[in-house]
Amino acid sequence: FKLFVLFAVVIQQTYLLSVDQALKLDKKIADILHGPLNRNVSRNLIGYINLFTGIVSYLILTLDEGKEEYNNSKFFYDRGIPDFLQTEVDGLYINFYQRKFKWTNIERELFEIEMEDSKTVWNEFVRTFERKNPDHIFNFTGDAIHSEFA
Repeated sequence: FKLFVLFAVVIQQTYLLSVDQALKLDKKIADILHGPLNRNVSRNLIGYINLFTGIVSYLILTLDEGKEEYNNSKFFYDRGIPDFLQTEVDGLYINFYQRKFKWTNIERELFEIEMEDSKTVWNEFVRTFERKNPDHIFNFTGDAIHSEFA
């Protein structure tokens, strides 16, 4: 029984950490995209986006875990679309980022793929949350479901 309780506490802490990590990564990614060039940090940008996507995927899988997880998912859901996913990265903007970060064409393509994956996973998180919690549907302004990301 003690092992079960310890395991439950570890899972709960992991979940809380995941929401916190996702929020911190969102800010970090948005700061990199909108801030001045810092070549050392920009090298990590694609990895940060990939990590964010993985964390949100984990959150999707844990939506049925319990009340604490629901409260954290609700908090994450209610914040709306992550800031960095609201960044324009199409057309001329992608050229701007490629020049800003001195990316090769392969790095640029990887960035576009990672951004698209993050948008897809965010949309799935929203759909899953709303499907599991139909009485708590928040109509975001500019969110991924009701914008060009859908």
